Amino acid sequence: MPYLKDISESNDTIKATLLSLLLVPFWYVSIYLFNNEFYNEADLVTLLIFCSAISLFSAYSYALLFSIAFTDGKNAHVLRDVGTSVVVLISWLSLLIFIFYSLGFLFNIYIYFYYYLVIYIAPMSILLLIALFKNKSAN
Repeated sequence: MPYLKDISESNDTIKATLLSLLLVPFWYVSIYLFNNEFYNEADLVTLLIFCSAISLFSAYSYALLFSIAFTDGKNAHVLRDVGTSVVVLISWLSLLIFIFYSLGFLFNIYIYFYYYLVIYIAPMSILLLIALFKNKSAN
């Protein structure tokens, strides 16, 4: 397992990026459940790139949120912040998948993937704006 040794000796940013890729399977399942047309038409590489892009964007956005909210942007630790954001995002994605799939399965209320994406990103955006304004007003 020389790859694990290389990862453990690498930079914190590389470790954080690899950690954020833990979200990719959750996005893959989300696309399969809520955007079946895109899943059927796109090839595997396109799906993985799309899932990776959303994962990296959301993990680093939440890491920025945690950095601003809890350390005021000073002494930010990238790996810790991304690790916390990945745990929160895995929980959030799991909850959203469960709720929206249950709505479709039990009540025939189907949610399009784009609404799913907006509902996923909206709390992150609102919390980030609140943290930014709170930090700006504190200065």
